[in-house]
Amino acid sequence: MTDPNAAKFIYQQGLRCLESRDFVAALALFDDAVKLTPDHADAWACRSLALGHLKRYAESIASFDKAVQLNPNEVRIWLNRGIALAEWGKHEEAIASFDRVLALQPDHCEAITSRGNSLALLGRNQEAIADYDKALKINSNYYKAWSNRGNALINLGKPKQAIKSYEEALKLQPDDPEVWYNLGCVLMVSGQPEEAEQYYDNLNTEANSNLKSYKWTHTWDDKSYGSYVLLAKLTGKEKYIQDAERWLDYWTDGYMGEKIYYTPGGLAWLEEWGPLRYTANTAFLAFSYGDFVKDLTKKQRYYSFAERQINYMLGSNPKQRSYVVGFGNNPPTKPHHRNAHASWVNNINIPEKSRHILYGALVGGPNKNDDYIDERTNFKMTEVAIDYNAGFTGAIAKMYSKYGGKPLSNFPDSEQR
Repeated sequence: MTDPNAAKFIYQQGLRCLESRDFVAALALFDDAVKLTPDHADAWACRSLALGHLKRYAESIASFDKAVQLNPNEVRIWLNRGIALAEWGKHEEAIASFDRVLALQPDHCEAITSRGNSLALLGRNQEAIADYDKALKINSNYYKAWSNRGNALINLGKPKQAIKSYEEALKLQPDDPEVWYNLGCVLMVSGQPEEAEQYYDNLNTEANSNLKSYKWTHTWDDKSYGSYVLLAKLTGKEKYIQDAERWLDYWTDGYMGEKIYYTPGGLAWLEEWGPLRYTANTAFLAFSYGDFVKDLTKKQRYYSFAERQINYMLGSNPKQRSYVVGFGNNPPTKPHHRNAHASWVNNINIPEKSRHILYGALVGGPNKNDDYIDERTNFKMTEVAIDYNAGFTGAIAKMYSKYGGKPLSNFPDSEQR
């Protein structure tokens, strides 16, 4: 007979791990919890959250389905199920899940806004704006609705209205760098560079410092570093030049005795989850800034850094392997990508080999010792994503413009069906 106190304790420990973002430990605890109390809807739902954070979306949705089967009227479960589906890219199914939330609680702002986000990502921007407006009628202080409304207005080619939405968002949440960046970009393209520049001062700084952040890099959720380079090139002002060079110096020769970590094989390595995307983005912007800077020593430093890092990804590394699927020597064969794998039984391990080759995809990359494990379940190393390839593609284009080259004949090989 199951000890209810033991089951409750395991569940609470799982919650603590979930809150501390130890998702692997949380999952193990919730697995135990649902074995002990299989009718515990909240344990199934929390298990789903842990799986979602680990990007094991199919398993996450299956777990959510079990939770809503046990408690079909729980709004939070349907909401989180929809969010997981949206993160998985299944926006039509996500919208259906958000609709279930709204059938239970019609004034649920987060569900309305989340549905709007999925509609926008499906290109249905007018419907998305209608949802954002609906959410804002319920709660005019919901800054995410204002911010995402601005994004949808940009998609519809309405920059003046978008500016107003971004400004409303920033009144409510002045510390969101993504909104500041979006507002700055729309002001620049709208012919209002002075207004764009005045918002620059709101970008993040290093801890206990007034220096703009330089120990991270340009990525999907922090566009500060691209802003340094863009405004340096557009205005030529010293403040932007200093911010851009401080950041690039940290990634190359070092700044004030501090420097990005370099693997033994020479990769500028920022973080274990998808390190190559950070390096590729930095390489692209180093090329871009190198085109602008007049100092020949700096120009060469930034160019050389960018080329070394891209060459590492293409195969100039201790393992002598490419990190680009379908290209070069010993490329990755098991990227963490559902369509490339094409399992017919919804199992990450079946088939063992991917059915399709995802040509050109940059994988996450090695650990800080240049070691790489080509396993589909090893998502920190083998995951692929649009933001992984974004800067990489730009950097490759720069190297092609510099060195030239010819397309490979008969590439890619035709798939055997």
